[in-house]
Amino acid sequence: MINGRSVNLKKLESDYLPHIYKWRNDPELMRFYGLYPILSLDKVQEEIKTNKNLKNRLDFIVLSKNRDPIGMVWLRRIDWINSNCELNCMIGEKNFRSKVFGAEAIFLLLLFCMNELNLHKVHAKIIEFAHESHALVSNAGFKKEAVLKKMVFQDGKYRDLIVYGLLRKEFEAFTRSTQGQKYLLFSRQI
Repeated sequence: MINGRSVNLKKLESDYLPHIYKWRNDPELMRFYGLYPILSLDKVQEEIKTNKNLKNRLDFIVLSKNRDPIGMVWLRRIDWINSNCELNCMIGEKNFRSKVFGAEAIFLLLLFCMNELNLHKVHAKIIEFAHESHALVSNAGFKKEAVLKKMVFQDGKYRDLIVYGLLRKEFEAFTRSTQGQKYLLFSRQI
């Protein structure tokens, strides 16, 4: 368990199938991730099992302080040789979709990436219209690195993906900044 002030991260287990199923079938939410609906709980369980067995992926459930599941964060495409990965965050419960919960979940996951996994770089890919997501990663110290033009076909047109990156030294500098110190105050380090 990775403990924070307003959220905790726990390795994903099958206990959370109904929540993940609900989130994955929310069309409003899924348009930000380019994911398709999952038709059954069995398919969700199969996806969790498959992802759990991957050597280049780690999935966590985001829990509120009351231990209610409110979303997921995950690392994928973990490249152990080049020491980098892609970070993703999804706050599934509508009443928790604010910067506070997503921002803390991302910060806790970054602490895990840098301190526990000893990664050199973390990156994120965000669809062009996900303005809150762009703000979340920028506020956590990520820098815009590239635009993948017309990468995703959605709502009848092609959309850009924006790539953000964060190097270990940039994250360390961020944690020493005024904004980073606020995150550290609100999160118990792992």
